[in-house]
Amino acid sequence: MKRIFYLLIFISFISCIDDDDPAFEPVDFCPNYQICLKSSQIETLQNDLEKTRAHFDFYSTAEIVEFFKTKKEENPFLFILDSEGNVLIDNHTPYTEGQNLYESIDRITGSYYIQDIINSTSTLGENNWTSHFAENPSSEKLQQIYAIVSSIEKDGEKIIFGNKNFVEK
Repeated sequence: MKRIFYLLIFISFISCIDDDDPAFEPVDFCPNYQICLKSSQIETLQNDLEKTRAHFDFYSTAEIVEFFKTKKEENPFLFILDSEGNVLIDNHTPYTEGQNLYESIDRITGSYYIQDIINSTSTLGENNWTSHFAENPSSEKLQQIYAIVSSIEKDGEKIIFGNKNFVEK
């Protein structure tokens, strides 16, 4: 009889959950960019990273930021950070530009995702893949992002740059 009573309490509790509440919406997680991003997405992100790297050979950081601000549609996945965590440009999630996100916490994983990005670029010129969750401006939902990131020494400071894209369901 106790079991039936507890079962009824459990069922009544479950039935009170509002399925339309975004807090109860499951978040998709993908452990590996190679199986979550389409091969065309990976190729585009890698190619765009190398094009961005080439610009650093000819222009100052300020000139590069200004250049890419005018070319957002041609470089929709680009972001550039300084080593302090200041977002210099972010074409994919532009609402973060001008902010210092060094202490920002990924609401899903609990990690300091900008610090993770900066730490993953400890070797200058080396490309690395990182992942975190952020609000997708088009869907206004938390989604996983994969980014290919690199760094360069420019104008006396370390600049982190990369390209990112949301994992599609």
